[in-house]
Amino acid sequence: MKTVNYETLKSVIGHFNDNYPRPNLNLTLESLSPIITNGMWQNADRAGLYFFFNKDQVLQYIGKASFGSNIGVRIGARFSCKDCRCIDQRFSSVTSLATIVLPNDRIFEASSIEEFLIKELQPPLNIIGVGDVSEPVDSPALN
Repeated sequence: MKTVNYETLKSVIGHFNDNYPRPNLNLTLESLSPIITNGMWQNADRAGLYFFFNKDQVLQYIGKASFGSNIGVRIGARFSCKDCRCIDQRFSSVTSLATIVLPNDRIFEASSIEEFLIKELQPPLNIIGVGDVSEPVDSPALN
């Protein structure tokens, strides 16, 4: 299993932007913020991708919020902002998150970007469904 930190994630996203350009879309990773907060999570009201990290800032999970959802709803399925606790114990090691906001006219890109990043980075808490992820896309950022 790969150990992927925040800086490696940024580098892979840069690789994605350079090698798979999308019209009117340049992915920008927001800085890390605490998962347990008395306020709203970053970009909670927007669609996009979210990334969970443990206390060592190692990537644990990649998720998406697309049509009919937002980042806050998706994170809220695992963490309670109201009483600052983890709801889904599978995510109890998560301490921080980062997000990528997608413009409204590019929300449909969320699934393909999420799948690319999961295949490339293989975070330990992502459950791989159908498809073979044993051969990650060749990324200079991971070499």
